[in-house]
Amino acid sequence: MQAQLSRGVPKLNQTVVSQTQADSAAATQRLSEQERALQRSNRSGLSKRKTISAFVISLLAFGAINTITAQSEYGKPNPKLTPYRGWSWWTTHDIRNSTAPSNVVLLGSSLMVAAIAECDANYVQHSLDLSTYRGATYLDSVLQQRFNSSFSTLNLSAPGQMPSDAYLTLKAAIDEGVKPQILIYGVAPRDFLDGTMQSPSDTEAFKYLSRSVDINNYGLDFFSTPFGKLEWLLRQNLNLYKVSIDCRIRFERFARHLFTHNGLCDLPDHEGAAGPFAAKLRALYRPFNIEPGTFLALQTIHDNSPLIDNTRDYRDRYRNPDHGLYQTQFRFLDRIAKLCADNKIKLVVIEMPITKRNVEILKPHVYQQYKTDLAASCRDNGVPLLNLCQFDKYSPVDYRDTVHLNGFGGKKFVDNLVPALATVDSDLPILNQPRPLTADTEK
Repeated sequence: MQAQLSRGVPKLNQTVVSQTQADSAAATQRLSEQERALQRSNRSGLSKRKTISAFVISLLAFGAINTITAQSEYGKPNPKLTPYRGWSWWTTHDIRNSTAPSNVVLLGSSLMVAAIAECDANYVQHSLDLSTYRGATYLDSVLQQRFNSSFSTLNLSAPGQMPSDAYLTLKAAIDEGVKPQILIYGVAPRDFLDGTMQSPSDTEAFKYLSRSVDINNYGLDFFSTPFGKLEWLLRQNLNLYKVSIDCRIRFERFARHLFTHNGLCDLPDHEGAAGPFAAKLRALYRPFNIEPGTFLALQTIHDNSPLIDNTRDYRDRYRNPDHGLYQTQFRFLDRIAKLCADNKIKLVVIEMPITKRNVEILKPHVYQQYKTDLAASCRDNGVPLLNLCQFDKYSPVDYRDTVHLNGFGGKKFVDNLVPALATVDSDLPILNQPRPLTADTEK
């Protein structure tokens, strides 16, 4: 039996040793796993600290660059740098390069553009390139005959121009030295009631002119949507955001020069040198862009062509007018009146001719409220309001669609406008010679 016990002891010892080794191996494995978990935790913490440090450093660097940029010569947007040449660019360009002062200025939407330009195309008997034509030749001649004085009219109207755009346009013109004696502003319901307009900051005029005109006192009137208000906040507080367009254009010019200089490819010095086909493509794919020769006022001929039906377009515009936008545009009309008063400019507001068919798209109470509010605004600002929207004075052949006059209708408009101006104020005949150029004008 002792022999059996002695034979069983090694087996027991072997079992104990094996169990001990297994326990030791398990403990070692658990310790190894804990160490690896600890190492992973340390690495994760270190990575987070590095990420936080990198974020803080980046934020501080961005703040420093933003502050330095704000104090440098590149801290303000350069209005001459723009990714496209829209209507407002051409208007400003023509003002800066004009040597003849103007004593009459026109503002308004495409209703004013079409009436004046197409009338002039008939009057001078050739088409007019609206990228560069800012005159009103027939109006000047009729004014001269009526008042026996010399007149030079600058037409600052633009397609889609709303009172907010008109304000920016007038302010930019005054800053460039334009100081007319009389401003004729033609308005229509669409200028206040366009339900397809999300915000006044969506227009071409705003995108270009806000780079040079100070809008700090009424910026929130331009940015009416939540995302718009965020953009306004960024514009006010982040200088790099404000000059982002300038940075992109300068980088593009640098890259263009770099590639051409090193012979990698032969790029034109500017977009306009790319040829007529490219110009037409840009006009198609960049709706704000206007190339010379692509936007013409043509002579009107009596060919008995039917009226262009743009009723569907205006149903969309009039369907759901934004009350906030409506009120905003009237506030800008008030600002135009104040800007004119501050600069001793005689403002006259004109209700532009449109067809009865177009007016009937509006709900009757909406149209009447518009008329009432327009009259009240002009009365409160001491501004004459002339109603030239008289259906009996125009026939369908005077229009090319339900709102735009053609060359013949434009002539009727001018022929009705000038006598109406004579009834406004006995001081109007003092509009004698255009004001001489000032130092501000000679740029």
